[in-house]
Amino acid sequence: MANINGNAGLAWRGTDKGPAERSALNVGASTGLPAWLLLPEHVWFRIFWWASAEGNDLAWLSQTAALVCTQWNYLVRKVVYPRLVRLNLTSIEHQWKRCRLRLRASEENAEVIQETDKHIAGFLERLFRDCSCARCLVATDCYRLVRDSVVQHIHVYPPRLVELHFSNCALLSDVGVGFMLQRIAAHQAGEQTWIHTLTFFAEKLTSRAAAEIARRCPFLQHLELQYARLDDESLRELGKLRFLRQLKVRGSEAVTDAGITYLAHLEFLDIALCPQITDRALFTLAHSVHLRRLLLAHQRYNVWCTGKWTESGLSALREAGVDLHFIDV
Repeated sequence: MANINGNAGLAWRGTDKGPAERSALNVGASTGLPAWLLLPEHVWFRIFWWASAEGNDLAWLSQTAALVCTQWNYLVRKVVYPRLVRLNLTSIEHQWKRCRLRLRASEENAEVIQETDKHIAGFLERLFRDCSCARCLVATDCYRLVRDSVVQHIHVYPPRLVELHFSNCALLSDVGVGFMLQRIAAHQAGEQTWIHTLTFFAEKLTSRAAAEIARRCPFLQHLELQYARLDDESLRELGKLRFLRQLKVRGSEAVTDAGITYLAHLEFLDIALCPQITDRALFTLAHSVHLRRLLLAHQRYNVWCTGKWTESGLSALREAGVDLHFIDV
């Protein structure tokens, strides 16, 4: 730290100083603080912003920068965090996995696991409390941070959240989604949230999660429930969301033609890898005045898992002006 202070002082002495620089040097000289610690807060925000990959590396912000000194801890928590709009928990998950290698043997104890879950929940609560202006929360491959046993202990969320993205959070079930939406709603509209975008990629989610989403998120516009265990009743509940325009239910094996009838107001629908879909559902969608894009799976390799529709149903959609897209299995 002494070298950094000295270099900073030499750099300042070798330049033409304006009033702000001279004031910072005078204050630094009188307080004994290095001049670089007296930079304006907006300058520090830009420094931390670029050093943390535009705010995406929360692990670096929460650990490396915050542990340098008290002043940096203050700058991160009171200057940087309140200005972050997008929170990405992926880097924190990766850091936890690296630290967890040393604790794998002790985590076999149930009491240790429970205490660890509470510790993680407390850390996330402090992070969410500091990031009061965050509007988007992203968690990709967060098996440890986003699980029921952790989510149930989190009571504080950023009050302005409108987007939630949970991809490959395999240990999140209906219970965790219920806890999360209930507590986000408590910080927003009481019983309901202001969320307009919600994405999940979790095989443990069922029709209970769909019903909770329909109840808590009335303003939802974009919803992804890929490879969840949904059925026609789930689609009936989701069909009540009058603002919903885009829906992905890829990989839902229990969804049938009857459930598609509740989705006539959508503009985009993903029913790839829904094996019980037939031409009847495609004819229903062809009569929808709102549908613009439909995503299906190619039947060239496995007809059973992609659906039972035929070229007749596809022709009806093309005649109706629907833009068809296909994924390869």
